[in-house]
Amino acid sequence: MTGKMKAGLIAGAAAVVLLSGAVTALVLTKDDGAAEEDTSSQTTAAKEETSKLLYDKDPKTITHIGLKKKDSSFAVDQYGDTLWTITEIKELPLDYTVISGIVDETASITAAQTVVEKADDISIYGLSDPQLVVEAQIGDTTRTLTIGNEIPSGKEYYFMIDGSDVVYTIAANDIQYLLYDEYDCINRLIYSEVQDNDTEDDYDPARVNSITIKRKDLDYDIRLEYDKSTDDDEIISGNTSTHMMTEPVSLGLNPDRAASVLNGIFGLTAADIAAVKPTDADLEEFGLKDPLCEVDFDINARSVTLIFGNVCTDEDGKKTGYYGMAKGIDNVVYKFDTASVPWVEAMPLDIAQNMVTSKYIFSVDSIEITTDGGRKELFDISSEDASTLLVKLNGTDFADVDNFKSFYRYILSTPAEEIYTEECTGEPRATLSIKSRKLGDDIIEFFPGDDRMTVIRLNGRPSFRCRTTYVDRLIENLDHLLAGEDIIPTW
Repeated sequence: MTGKMKAGLIAGAAAVVLLSGAVTALVLTKDDGAAEEDTSSQTTAAKEETSKLLYDKDPKTITHIGLKKKDSSFAVDQYGDTLWTITEIKELPLDYTVISGIVDETASITAAQTVVEKADDISIYGLSDPQLVVEAQIGDTTRTLTIGNEIPSGKEYYFMIDGSDVVYTIAANDIQYLLYDEYDCINRLIYSEVQDNDTEDDYDPARVNSITIKRKDLDYDIRLEYDKSTDDDEIISGNTSTHMMTEPVSLGLNPDRAASVLNGIFGLTAADIAAVKPTDADLEEFGLKDPLCEVDFDINARSVTLIFGNVCTDEDGKKTGYYGMAKGIDNVVYKFDTASVPWVEAMPLDIAQNMVTSKYIFSVDSIEITTDGGRKELFDISSEDASTLLVKLNGTDFADVDNFKSFYRYILSTPAEEIYTEECTGEPRATLSIKSRKLGDDIIEFFPGDDRMTVIRLNGRPSFRCRTTYVDRLIENLDHLLAGEDIIPTW
């Protein structure tokens, strides 16, 4: 692809030494080892290094800017009093900040210093084969700016203007946009938050209603959904995230680890442009005909779909990111840094809590515990106020409320160590039935599995595996609770 024009094309045969505010010598060194040729006579008319405004025009008067480079060319044309576009790629999403920069830099030219009033050999400044020629139509006047090599300090470039023999330098910052290629004028910002002050107060244009991630390396989809219960200030939950995972399993999200997955779409910006107007062959090459990953965002303001293909690598073959496209912008293939596209690699348990249930104890109405062999214990829970918990065991007051709280904390620590979605067989070793009128019910069943692991079925759906030692300790801790003994929090 055509990348950004590399600055610093200093002719290998020339070196310019600037001393005491003036050009004092210019020596041309021949590659064949021949004697040095003294060209200092060209500097006899050199002036002091003082800036000089060559012209300053209203940008609105610019109707055309042609930018001719060694390996590319494009033009910026006016189509309104303050609007310009690049005709060759006007159907692409353009970065109007860059285009405005090109116009503004063309509208005003200031020489940083005057190098020589009449140059006998402009090749030593890179001006006989310039890296850039700018031809601008400003009102009724045509201006031509010829840009040569970068000076040794790296902060200025040699240039000439309007066919004059005078060689000047111009600050690199004053022509940074002019040195851009047309690809640099394509907008790399994929999506930004929509601001609409006319909507209702409770409407959030940046609210992500759902995200669905489909990947070739997974035999299931990952789906995240907005948890509407978080809108109710009276509901207290152990899950502080505004979203839940609903596929491949139901699980609360870790708000810190899931932040980039939930919010990474906002301000998503590509690192580079891989291709414009891609052909089928291009899409095949970039892995976008049969993408590795597709992500669908349902956002209040609009829906967005991204697809990602093959891995991008640098010159050393090291992975840097992924090729991708945004549906609706079908004429641009982008390069994304790995960190900016977490959906391609994130696994469910990378972004979720490892707690199977997270119901706050004051929101729970009852817990029924059944173990193999037919044992069943029912704890009814109520509260007189926000700090006083009342517990009944099988209909009788249970006095050791603090120890019950410790037992419930152990239940909250039920770990989702692995995703597991295959059907369970046999009978569960233990079942927890947690009922809550505010937060809904959870039924957690523990089935014997292989490799000293237990399968957890959550609300009738096989979901996780955990170490069997957790279930052993759960049953043991139930005995401790009923015997008035301390709960053991580890397993």
